Amino acid sequence: MKLLSVASRIGALSLVFAGSSLMAQDAELDSDAGKAGYSIGVNIGMNLVNQMPMDDINAASLIQGISDAIRGELQMSEEEIMTALQAFSIAQQEKMAAQDAAAAQEGRDFLAQNGQRPEVTTTASGLQYEVLEQGAAGGPMPSSSPQRKLLQPVRCPLHGLEVLRLQRARFLGRTRPRSQGH
Repeated sequence: MKLLSVASRIGALSLVFAGSSLMAQDAELDSDAGKAGYSIGVNIGMNLVNQMPMDDINAASLIQGISDAIRGELQMSEEEIMTALQAFSIAQQEKMAAQDAAAAQEGRDFLAQNGQRPEVTTTASGLQYEVLEQGAAGGPMPSSSPQRKLLQPVRCPLHGLEVLRLQRARFLGRTRPRSQGH
C-alpha cells in the first residue's frame, strides 16, 4: 500500500514538472552525490505534493527558487518572498474554504434526498438510519438470556477530546493517554 502511495506521489510530481524545460535534463545518477541530490529532490517534491495542490504552482519558478536558494543568489527580497507566500496562502485557504463549503452542501443535499427514502428513519437530531433486517418479535431479553452481559446496554464515556487523546497516546506507543488531572 505504501509503495502504491509513493508511486502515485512520484507520478503526480512528474505531471507537475512535465511542462518544465528543466525536466528535460537527465539527472546525473552515476555518482553517490548525484543519487543523493536526486533523492533529496524527489523527497522535497513528494512532500510538496502531499502538502498542497501543485496545480497553482509554476514548476519552473519552483525549481529556479530551489536552485537560487542553494546558490545564495535570490531574485526577490525577503519582503517580496513573504508577501508572495502570504498571498499564495490566502488564495489556497479561500480555495479550500470554497471546496469545504461545496462538500458540506453536497452532504446536506445527500441527507435531504436520503431522508426522503421510505426505508430511512430520521431522528429529531438529524441522525438517519435504515433497518436492514428486523429481529424476531419477542426475541431474547437481558433478563432471560444466558448471555446477559452481551445484551446489557453499552456505556461509551469517551468524548471528542478524550478520543483524540487516546488516538495520540496510541500513536506515541502508549496503551492509554496520560492523566490530564481529572
